[in-house]
Amino acid sequence: MFTATKTATTTTTSICRLFSTSTKTLSNVGKKPIRLYEGVNYSIESIPVEFCKKFTKRNKTFILDRQIITSGPLGKLRVEIPEFINISENNTNENDKSIIVSVKKPENKIQRSLWGTYRSILYNNIIGITEGHLSIVKFVGTGYRAILEKDPQTGEDIISLKIGLPFTPKLKIPKGLKVSSPNPARLVIEGSDKQQVKLFAAFIREHKKPEPYKGKAKITSIHAITSLKTTAPTRNHTIQESTKRKLLLERPGLFAIKRGMITWFNEKGEHIPATVLEVDSCEVLGYKLFKDFGYTAVIMGTIDKLKNVKSTNDLRIFETAKVSPKQKIGEFKIRSIDNDIESKLIPVGTELTADYFSVGQKVDVKGVTKGKGFAGVMKRWGFSGGRATHGTSKAHRTPGATGGNQNPGRVFPGKKMPGRMGHQNNTGFNLEVLHTDGEAGILIVKGNVPGPKKSIIKVSDAIKEYGNSINNTIPQEK
Repeated sequence: MFTATKTATTTTTSICRLFSTSTKTLSNVGKKPIRLYEGVNYSIESIPVEFCKKFTKRNKTFILDRQIITSGPLGKLRVEIPEFINISENNTNENDKSIIVSVKKPENKIQRSLWGTYRSILYNNIIGITEGHLSIVKFVGTGYRAILEKDPQTGEDIISLKIGLPFTPKLKIPKGLKVSSPNPARLVIEGSDKQQVKLFAAFIREHKKPEPYKGKAKITSIHAITSLKTTAPTRNHTIQESTKRKLLLERPGLFAIKRGMITWFNEKGEHIPATVLEVDSCEVLGYKLFKDFGYTAVIMGTIDKLKNVKSTNDLRIFETAKVSPKQKIGEFKIRSIDNDIESKLIPVGTELTADYFSVGQKVDVKGVTKGKGFAGVMKRWGFSGGRATHGTSKAHRTPGATGGNQNPGRVFPGKKMPGRMGHQNNTGFNLEVLHTDGEAGILIVKGNVPGPKKSIIKVSDAIKEYGNSINNTIPQEK
């Protein structure tokens, strides 16, 4: 919190940083309770007026009239706090004691900006007196090293730096710090005061700052603290946990064939662009269960294919479902982890028709866009191109510069350049259903649908409108 000189000591001048917060009356850092580990005690003492320090922020002066003294297995630390900081104990759990840092007026910008700062300082002190803080300084360069020696005059421990300078810097180790050297090119600084540890590491690093164009010789400081026992992460990256977090629907969709676009007139006589989809013999072929695959899905097939079915696996699926061979097979994931979900799903062999959806509901359509072939940047990305005249020759439709010269010496990934356009998966969200006819197999939706005519489209309930995650549907254990 305070500025530091090159001797790693604090001065009375304070520079406080304004932290951004998500709300006007809450600090995301300051609101978190601080756990009091075993053997840690704290006390709050007042400071005599003649010894009180002051700092100014936004033309307002604050007096540090109190101090919090924390003691533990590794020593004792203190931090001075202003009058608007409150410390209270959290007595909700007797076995797990903790303290809460708060301010008198959370709506005050100055108090709110310093709320998280003092909470972090107090938390670092508690960690320091229980497990300590650590900083590693690494010397990179030929012959660069640090030597721990004794001062011949005073007998105190000092550090001699061999970093290619015409003289040898000799640094005195501050009181309260322990410095060791596992190898000549590395120093390990330990102590209970995190600010003192990091300041001394930064002070060593100042003697040979990294140069951007001469990266062979430098001193780096690896800022780290000892490991702490924390709770398991809330998100485990397995296929089962990933499925629980995703937005999924309660029922599957169906396959449809795009037949083209029409003009649809509503009750007011307004004409609306619409797309006609045909649902042709779309039947349920099977399931994928959560216990076997990590997710639940319904396998669907559409368009009867009476010959040239060469895949034995597909023939086995059709035979089990007792349906005709299909031209298109796909799956629709649904929201369920119930092991007995098979009895609740649509029976195998059931045919879904166009009236599977109702008029007025929202649906999502997925398809493969039309392939445009190799296209230039003007057609593919909408570039404006070069000038038509006035000296422009053979560069009317060129993209122009694609990057730097020797620096960086390459074209960055993702640069918009000529290439194949279209023929990509695309999803249209929240399209309104205008008309359904189950007998004729006609489904009309508002707007355009990706893909050319006669392409197969996946139609399902709107995920943003009706979707939910499995985690939100499971009753939480108390």
